[in-house]
Amino acid sequence: MDAYLNTLEELNKAGFKTNNGIKDASLLLQLKERAGGHYYDTGGSQLIIDSKIKLKNNSPIKSFYANGLEFEDSSKIEVSAVIFATG
Repeated sequence: MDAYLNTLEELNKAGFKTNNGIKDASLLLQLKERAGGHYYDTGGSQLIIDSKIKLKNNSPIKSFYANGLEFEDSSKIEVSAVIFATG
């Protein structure tokens, strides 16, 4: 359990939004109430923690251009892929 909590803490530091489930009950109540809403780490967590996968979730996308994205906060990033993880 300590490794799991440490991973969540490190993901939060990297900007990955997490929660403790419904009523802070973690996975089981989430599965019962929503039949989902959980995240299984299949190797991506460490890549996010190590900044090999970058996250940008604090501003909506304003537009796409040939090599990247512009956000509502006027920031721009160049990307090779955009992945929408909407749940």
